[in-house]
Amino acid sequence: MEVELSIPYNLVEASGKLLGLDAYFWNKLSTPYRRVLLIRNARDLSREPTGCTLNFEVNVEDQVRELAEIANIVAPLGESRRGVPLSLLRVASLIVPYRVVEKAWESRVNSMVVDEVEIAKIIARGLLGIGSLKPLGERMWLNVRFKGGFIEDRVLGYLSRADSMFSSSLVEVVRRCGISFKGLGE
Repeated sequence: MEVELSIPYNLVEASGKLLGLDAYFWNKLSTPYRRVLLIRNARDLSREPTGCTLNFEVNVEDQVRELAEIANIVAPLGESRRGVPLSLLRVASLIVPYRVVEKAWESRVNSMVVDEVEIAKIIARGLLGIGSLKPLGERMWLNVRFKGGFIEDRVLGYLSRADSMFSSSLVEVVRRCGISFKGLGE
């Protein structure tokens, strides 16, 4: 059985590039710096929802302000070495412009694990560095497939394993939409 979930995104523009900021799960992460993973290139989003639609719960102006905060975040002592696999950086490069992500990992290519907080800061700084983020007042949708009870999105799959608050929120949404879902927090 295949089902779709439609996640809302607020659109912003930076130097002619259109980006979408997740407007549902944005505040449903246990660590704010993971919000950079909820940014998508607008060309990967749809104008219309095709599945169970989630509500817009985040103001785009707040999202832009929070990205600036992430760019300047100071990792709490003891949390600066939480690792993220290099493969996640490659996934991130599919979401945001490659040059932004490339800077985050060019000095660590030979490392198996990199600092998640630092990567988030670099991605946020890179996004802000391509131009100020201008809210467009437009909205789009990420239509995510659930096939055989599993999510078919690498970033959301990673977050469902790495972030317990996100996982719980996703399970709640899936249950509310009546989708039978395996592999998350159950």
